[in-house]
Amino acid sequence: MSQYTPTVTEEDVERLLKRDYLRETHDEIRSLFISVTIRERLRVIAACLKNAGGDVEHFKAQLSTANGYWRETISEAEYPRVKRASQYTETEIHDKQREQYLSWFER
Repeated sequence: MSQYTPTVTEEDVERLLKRDYLRETHDEIRSLFISVTIRERLRVIAACLKNAGGDVEHFKAQLSTANGYWRETISEAEYPRVKRASQYTETEIHDKQREQYLSWFER
């Protein structure tokens, strides 16, 4: 079984921003999006938004490392159970990670 890989659109990023961050921070955060110039750009931005949990300073820190460590950024957001892999079978890990990410992404 393969790991779930989300598809993230510009609309998704905007929805997540509006849902999880204070309105007065939106313009500042949007201005930081242009600094992400790597493959999987929108997926990385969504991961940073999730990992920061609504905290603008934490978001900036996440974003500052994302260009060099984008896989780690995505992994932290989408696959947090991998670090505890010995507790679960591979299928359970993939299922739980997909559930966890989609629960956050779609709420």
